[in-house]
Amino acid sequence: MKSTMVKLPYVVVLSLSFALGQTTDISGTVVDASSKKPLAGANISLDGTDYGTATSADGTYFFEVPLEGGTGSLSVRYIG
Repeated sequence: MKSTMVKLPYVVVLSLSFALGQTTDISGTVVDASSKKPLAGANISLDGTDYGTATSADGTYFFEVPLEGGTGSLSVRYIG
């Protein structure tokens, strides 16, 4: 009984994400401007939202956002 209660929210969340609409992918690579080496651990965010991610070891990033039309700006933050 307890395992059914734990699995149910996941099913509901997945169903809602499909019902709410489509998403669009945001991806790219962050590199140092002078050395052109990839920057691991840089934070990428879509301005004005809670969407974002961090770059992987090879400087790449990927995240999905709801497809709402319009334009937006990305911010990149890196400490190091």
